[in-house]
Amino acid sequence: MGLLSRLRHATPARHQDSPSPAPAGGFAVLDLETTGFSPARDRIVEVAVIHVDATGRLGERWTSLVHPGRASTGPEHVHGISPDDVRGAPRFEHLADTLVALLAGRVLVAHNAAFDVPFLRTELARAGVSAPHVPHLCTLEHSHHHLPHLGRRRLADCCAAAGVDLDGAHAALADATATAGLLAWYLRAPTATASGTDALLRSAAQLAWPQRSGPAVPAPPGLRIPLPRAALDDRAARAQPAAPGRLAALLAELPLDSSDLPLPEAAGYLELLATAMADGVLTDAEVEQLVEAAHRSGLTRAQVHAAHRGTLLALARAAVADGVLSRAERADLTATAAALGLDAAEVTSVLGDARTERAGELSASTTALPDGWTAGEPLHVGDAVAFTGGGAERRAALERRARDAGLRVTSAVSRRTAALVTDDAHSGTGKARTALELGTRIVDLRTFEVLVGHVQAAEGAR
Repeated sequence: MGLLSRLRHATPARHQDSPSPAPAGGFAVLDLETTGFSPARDRIVEVAVIHVDATGRLGERWTSLVHPGRASTGPEHVHGISPDDVRGAPRFEHLADTLVALLAGRVLVAHNAAFDVPFLRTELARAGVSAPHVPHLCTLEHSHHHLPHLGRRRLADCCAAAGVDLDGAHAALADATATAGLLAWYLRAPTATASGTDALLRSAAQLAWPQRSGPAVPAPPGLRIPLPRAALDDRAARAQPAAPGRLAALLAELPLDSSDLPLPEAAGYLELLATAMADGVLTDAEVEQLVEAAHRSGLTRAQVHAAHRGTLLALARAAVADGVLSRAERADLTATAAALGLDAAEVTSVLGDARTERAGELSASTTALPDGWTAGEPLHVGDAVAFTGGGAERRAALERRARDAGLRVTSAVSRRTAALVTDDAHSGTGKARTALELGTRIVDLRTFEVLVGHVQAAEGAR
């Protein structure tokens, strides 16, 4: 069953900020590493908190590994945390009182807060702390205001655009430090709006956190300095995914910010979706977790459908960008569509849209043939061309140039072929014979080198 068909309507709980003034306590920047992305079924394996004041100045830093209470630490290729790493670590209940002290009175900040905040609340509830609905700020969501032109909004993307260092990604303290730097950049940016931030700070400062239900659990101290460089290097070496397939390679740099997608409300969900698909597969467990994430984000069925189709369209754009759609790529798109609850017709539809868009982009940047050209009409974006004879290396280079220019390279000659490219029209090859029989235009390689550099707008686009 596809992801979309399993989505049920849900209304997220909302916290009404009190208008009463109160002193501002600042921000608590949070980052978590987890065994997966379902708060109901997965657990935290590392946590970090950094204090930031209202001006963006960084203060206390705190971090700890966390024993998840199970044998597995989850996607080691992502966070690099092995079962051996957490063998002597405290469990979350041992850290709950320390975390409450670090968070109380402050606005909670995270990059993709729709992920971190529910995880934190669920773990605190397991530890006997019923956390209030803490005012929070999401640096991913706010990137739409401060960094409107980004195609991807992962922490690394936002930090690179803002000039914030990110050293040791997917270690909680490193990510929290980068998020704190990004928050500071937002607070000081010309695009900053103080009124909304001040209201959050006042609301957080006056919010009362409840006491733990049950006896206190002694809290071993977390690491108050960055992890040793060697430890981070060891984790980074382990946090290496297997060589990606074609789909996963496309996903790595896939733009997820366009008019086809329901943004910014779905931005966090889209990044989780891309993370889940990074290995080219959506497992049943990941589908369940994405359904939960959609509910937590308050997305409607229509918004999720738009997010899924937009993601599939972005994949299709990337797949046809080189002018070639292999069987493997189409199979990947079909399998991805099925996992997302989209039918095969959507694959055909998004591929048609992607090809039309590519043809339009290529048609918008054409140049006329040289003055005095006498070797026939120009070729147009979308025209089919075939090649035969000549040196294999040179022919392969011309085929690449043809695809880059928006021509379709075919393996045979038909009545729809605009030109056969060959050094010898009478070579006797099957393509040459067919071209002569059909009266297909035949051009030599040197002529084609000029034609391919001056391909004109697609028929109907002029």
